[in-house]
Amino acid sequence: MFSPVKRTRTALESAQSIQRRVRRLGFDWPNLEGVLEKIEEELRETRQALRKGKKRLLREEIGDLLFTVIALAQKGGFKAETLLKEANRKFTRRFQKLERELRRRGKRFPQTLKVLDELWNHVKRG
Repeated sequence: MFSPVKRTRTALESAQSIQRRVRRLGFDWPNLEGVLEKIEEELRETRQALRKGKKRLLREEIGDLLFTVIALAQKGGFKAETLLKEANRKFTRRFQKLERELRRRGKRFPQTLKVLDELWNHVKRG
């Protein structure tokens, strides 16, 4: 019988544990492409939930999407926790550069999304 995970784990740790357990039982995609297809399916379902305007359904679909992205990380041989920490650091560095560039241009928050997006792309290139 498939048992629940320990309550002391974070949601990310629980998802990884669940996925490792079912993978050992053969419930897994054959390759990374299969996981990407599932992500695309979950993203379509998330868009449909958004269009329907049903918050509960949207919440459920975003959860499914997150769960599947964690599966992609694991299938690629990575720990999702590590990848997320690295992404957080990268985002923070880039946003700090964006703030410095905004000040250098004599501007302050708030700005339009168009201005911020332009600066974000500038920072990503540099």
